[in-house]
Amino acid sequence: KLSDEKLVDVYQDVLVELEATRTFHLTAGFSTKQYDEFRSFLKYRLQLLMEIHARNIEIPVQMER
Repeated sequence: KLSDEKLVDVYQDVLVELEATRTFHLTAGFSTKQYDEFRSFLKYRLQLLMEIHARNIEIPVQMER
C-alpha cells in the first residue's frame, strides 16, 4: 500500500500521462496498442481515485476530472 502522499503523487503522474496521451491522440489517432494503453491508464486512474476517496484524502480541485 502507498502512503497518502505517495498515492496523491502517483495520481498526479497518471493525470499527466493521460493528458499527454490525449493530446497525442488528438493529433495522430489511435493504433490498437495505443488504445489499449489509454484504456489501461483510465482504469488505473479510476482505481487510484477510488482508493483516495476511500481514505478520505482531499484532492485539489484542479486535479479532479
